[in-house]
Parts: sequence; C-alpha cells; structure tokens
Amino acid sequence: MLPGCVEGAQLNRAQIDSYVDRSLMLVPALSPVIGYDKASAIAHKAHDEDTTLREAALASGYISAEDFDHIVTPATMVGQT
Repeated sequence: MLPGCVEGAQLNRAQIDSYVDRSLMLVPALSPVIGYDKASAIAHKAHDEDTTLREAALASGYISAEDFDHIVTPATMVGQT
C-alpha cells in the first residue's frame, strides 16, 4: 500500500490514464521539435475541442503519431521508466 492511502483503496487506472492523456502540461515536450507556436496551437486545439493532446497533435499535421509517441512519454518526463 502506498503511504498516505486509505486501506483498501484502489487506483482507477483508466481514469488516471484519461487525465494524463488530456493533460496540457505535456505540450512543452513538443516545443523543441515543432516549435513553440505550433505546440501552443496544439494545446489550444485540445482544450477548445475537449480532446486529447495526441488527437489534437495528429489532427494538426505538425507531427506524426510515431514521433508524438516517442516524444511525449509522461513516465519518462517525470523520471520513471
């Protein structure tokens, strides 16, 4: 059990994954590759259309699915492997 957790509490992995997928805090990872303006446009698109960052990025045409998946890796971004 994790420290500070209520005994018997279970993580809702599907909900956590949804929150991560929709997190606009991941967009800075794209800036070095596609530039600040394009990364910002992707974040705005995701927010305005209530979609995931990945969906907005692919719809923009600024980055491929393969490149997005390689660059935007939340676990790596927080020092986990």
